[in-house]
Amino acid sequence: MVSTLQKHKLEPDFLIIEITESVLIEQRQQTEKDIEALQSMGIQIAIDDFGSGYSSLTYLNKMNVDILKIDQEFLKTVPDKDTSNKILEAIVNLAKELKMKIVAEGIENWEQLIFLRRLNCISGQGYLYSKPLPVEKVEPILARGWLRPLKANNARVQVKNDRRKYFRVEFHQDLMANMTILEINGRKVTVGNTKSLIKNMGPGGLCFVASINLPLKKDLILQFNSELLGSPVRVYGTPVWKEELEHDLVKYGLKFTFDENVRMELTGLLNKVQIRMRKDYGFNEGRFTSKSMKAFFHQQFTDQSADEN
Repeated sequence: MVSTLQKHKLEPDFLIIEITESVLIEQRQQTEKDIEALQSMGIQIAIDDFGSGYSSLTYLNKMNVDILKIDQEFLKTVPDKDTSNKILEAIVNLAKELKMKIVAEGIENWEQLIFLRRLNCISGQGYLYSKPLPVEKVEPILARGWLRPLKANNARVQVKNDRRKYFRVEFHQDLMANMTILEINGRKVTVGNTKSLIKNMGPGGLCFVASINLPLKKDLILQFNSELLGSPVRVYGTPVWKEELEHDLVKYGLKFTFDENVRMELTGLLNKVQIRMRKDYGFNEGRFTSKSMKAFFHQQFTDQSADEN
């Protein structure tokens, strides 16, 4: 393999090797040694069909793999079967906690895709996008850099219309931020702050999750304080949409209301973050958390209760 990479002048970090549980069972000790050797070269290792075998969690505990590919059986009954939904959510959260990349296999319809997006599972494969293709048909797709679903969005729950004029950076982990109310009805107010999780951010706005239910009012200005690349981030704007989630959490879309000078400065910072994230999936130079939303806000509630007592 080393000679092949050298012969074709390929960078090892562009190569991903998938292994199945049958290989791990039959040749466990040798496989562990091979995985360590390959990773030392920069090659990534993925476990294929994760969850289909009886000892999947054992492998995670013993082997330092980079990517989990969720077996398509878990996705077949999503989002109609609640058990499947919970299992899939648990696997995605587990991968986040272990700082692993995750790929959902078997995406066949928009309902499944929308559910995965809500879990912030950003990688997947399936017939909704394409059937298996020969090399000559894959190369143009790689050169183009994107692949859209083959079917129109006929989901029972439609995706929100995206009218953004600016790009968005989808964080691999949630960015922690202190949120406070800055203005109400044009009057500045001084109140305490609460914790929030930012899912994505762009020059025009951001998406965040909080444990409080806020009204959608144009005269309500919220401020967020966080940190990226060692620089403080302070942004503010007005909520324009919201979606109630499980565990008494609410997701919001925020439209920034600051001037162009501030927007240009933020754009420069986000461009740097985007470049770093493309080079390093595990990028965490900021106030990021690997906890699931449920675990994060439960901890905040526990800490607040302890302070009050």
